[in-house]
Amino acid sequence: MLDPNLNPDLRYRVLEAPFIIKDYVAGEKRCNYELYLTELLNNSKWIGNHHNRHFEYQKTQSSGECDAYSDDYGIDFKLIASKTQLQARSILSFRIEKITDGMILKSAQGEDKTVQITRLKSALRGKGLDELEAIRKNKSKKYGIENDLKTFLNTLETDKNLLLFYPFVFFFEKDDYSNGDKIVVESLQYDFGQALLYRNQKVHNKETLFITIYKEDFLLMDVEDNKLVLVEKIPTSKCDTFEYLKTYSDFWR
Repeated sequence: MLDPNLNPDLRYRVLEAPFIIKDYVAGEKRCNYELYLTELLNNSKWIGNHHNRHFEYQKTQSSGECDAYSDDYGIDFKLIASKTQLQARSILSFRIEKITDGMILKSAQGEDKTVQITRLKSALRGKGLDELEAIRKNKSKKYGIENDLKTFLNTLETDKNLLLFYPFVFFFEKDDYSNGDKIVVESLQYDFGQALLYRNQKVHNKETLFITIYKEDFLLMDVEDNKLVLVEKIPTSKCDTFEYLKTYSDFWR
């Protein structure tokens, strides 16, 4: 495992609100991360070889259905940014409204606000399985780090096949490493390793996949023996909905 402190150039930023908050753009039906994650599954050679499946997004999930199905195999998509970080992304971002194709309206959401957030990756760092178990059992619902961790651990207990989406873009501030994708995976393993062990102890017979973004590629990871294994890099350009949502982004232009 790689201590992230040994890679001071490694940086990451959370995706903008239209990419991760459903219906954030008023009037935009494609503002839904589950759509482009379904496209990602269908553009993955590894998924095609491993499962030999084509996935269909489930628009209606009123009875606990999975987000995407291929015949009798279902998978659920889970954002694994903290609740407070997602709330902050929504509260502090410009409000966006689609007027017509090619025309949008951006407006500030009012007075300046500050929101305390939990960086899930940092909050997990150094916590062992026993400590995670203790946090999960604590009945306190106090706003803050511990409540965010409880919410995350509850997500890991979901008795379904899961695609865990860490909605951040990783990059290097100075140097461009030839093995940058592997450094990102090792950094994630360093912080999420015990959480993956927690998932394995709670749910034994379901698959777990992990996704994040490095520069302009989705990194698809399989979880094998509680470890993240990079199985494929998929360009974000392969996912039409993700590319379309870039029109609402200042970063990707």
